[in-house]
Amino acid sequence: GMAQRFAWDFVRTTSFQKRWFSQLSDLAPGQKIKEVHTANIKPDGSTRRWYKSVSVQKLVDGYTVKLDDRYIRTPSHNLFYVPTEKLAYASAVEWTIQKPFVRPSSMHLFSVAVTAIDTDFTSEDLINIITGNLGVDLLCHRFTSNKALSKLQREFHDPIIEWFEWQFGVKLDLAEVSKTVMFPPRHSPETKENVRKGLEKLSHWSLTGIELLSRFTKSSIISIALQYGAISIDEAVRASLIEAEAQTAEWGELTSHSLDRAYIDVNVAMSGLYLQLLKEN
Repeated sequence: GMAQRFAWDFVRTTSFQKRWFSQLSDLAPGQKIKEVHTANIKPDGSTRRWYKSVSVQKLVDGYTVKLDDRYIRTPSHNLFYVPTEKLAYASAVEWTIQKPFVRPSSMHLFSVAVTAIDTDFTSEDLINIITGNLGVDLLCHRFTSNKALSKLQREFHDPIIEWFEWQFGVKLDLAEVSKTVMFPPRHSPETKENVRKGLEKLSHWSLTGIELLSRFTKSSIISIALQYGAISIDEAVRASLIEAEAQTAEWGELTSHSLDRAYIDVNVAMSGLYLQLLKEN
């Protein structure tokens, strides 16, 4: 019930804060920290910027962003930090360019990092979601009855599939899709287990990024390939949009296609950049 949920949130937040406080090096014993709560920022972008400076601070196991020397609390009241310096500075830039209003929807990198911090999903939960989505993966559905789309799949999907199968030592089941019949791909238990073992080597930060990215690419395979550096952000965007590209070639440019392309382009690009900034080198 509500009391149990409150107790869990308290324990989770308290244990998180103990780990977080242990990383701070500039606090005297018993000293309270100055903080700002992002939950108080209006999501419609009508909150006027109140802070003058943005800075990055090194922690023992990561980095944090400060506004006017105040630490940032996430909407779930956790204290904000990220594992790499590059991601911290990129998040700081997002805060720096907020003028004259603070627009949360424009801070993509900060938002993905906050999701990784605030989520109730464990790494195991995220791996289950990512591997489970292989059964509905865009790359595993072959549109053989549509010549234009089939050609684009061979050009942009096949190289990613080949890499994926080589990387994880698997053979993906590719389901043919016609105008009247669509059978879902049936991946073997060995395939899912091999992919699972590979994903278990990744951090919770990376798994969160892959899961979020898959929502826009409609493909765990594309997202994993981007995480591993097998494809570029541009290649991930192109592979995600081949259906719209085939329809455009057949029917001409439609406003809905342009909007879909812009939406996917931005979100795939920023989620992909988040994954790249998690890497130390």
